[in-house]
Amino acid sequence: MVEVPEKLMKGLEKAIEKDKDIIEEAIVKERKLNMEKLETFKEEIKKERNEKLAETLTQLKEHHPTPHFT
Repeated sequence: MVEVPEKLMKGLEKAIEKDKDIIEEAIVKERKLNMEKLETFKEEIKKERNEKLAETLTQLKEHHPTPHFT
């Protein structure tokens, strides 16, 4: 069995903890970025849907005008 000096062991433990913190921070940033992308995608879908609905409504009005009652 290899003996590891205590000072070296503590340095390794600190490095491991620092790596864990860096990885956790990267995960949080990635999640945030993915959520922002999802929200942008949702907004694009809503915009496209509203444009299609407006176009369909315009076509319906052109082909089937509403009768005016007087």
